[in-house]
Amino acid sequence: MPFEPAGYLGSDYHPRTAELPPEDRRIARERSWQARGIPERMWPALHDGAPDEPAVGPLAARPTPALDAASRFLGPTDMATFLVLSGPVGTGKSFGAVWAAAWNGGRFVAAIDLLRAGLYPADPAFWPQLRFCSALVVDDLGVEPLDKGGFGLTALESLISARYDGRRKTSLTTNLAPADVKARLGERVWRRITEAGRWVNLAEVVQ
Repeated sequence: MPFEPAGYLGSDYHPRTAELPPEDRRIARERSWQARGIPERMWPALHDGAPDEPAVGPLAARPTPALDAASRFLGPTDMATFLVLSGPVGTGKSFGAVWAAAWNGGRFVAAIDLLRAGLYPADPAFWPQLRFCSALVVDDLGVEPLDKGGFGLTALESLISARYDGRRKTSLTTNLAPADVKARLGERVWRRITEAGRWVNLAEVVQ
């Protein structure tokens, strides 16, 4: 089972892909995004912000604080393992995290899908792919229902611990305040996120 190499944060393009005609480049990108779970609803805007094409989309015209934070996080000089983008709907946290991951070989998963998968998902590659990919986005942390048996929280804690141990870049988006995330995830997970990461409150910078 092939894993994306940990620490690889290069372009989403193979040199031969960049030589393809524009429409073939779009198809190649979308196949890559689909394989890595990048939401299809975001593909048009991702195409607009393609690094190797003219800046024609709204992303290039108006960079957002979320996009700036996520891009810096995946840059070569940032040593943090976790980035938490928090804020209400409309602050661009999900798109900022997804854009940076999409162009850097990253994967995307909704937090609720982690709980749906459980500890023993039907696809045996599900958890290894999330644990070992170079960059991961866990979207909408805090909206997932936690089961009484604690299996969902155990699965999430296992993923966070694996990413922490491997120092693999992990972006988390949430509508919750820090105290609510801590209460929901527990002291151990919270300590790992804060020890090796940082929290960006987009409500303070997005007007």
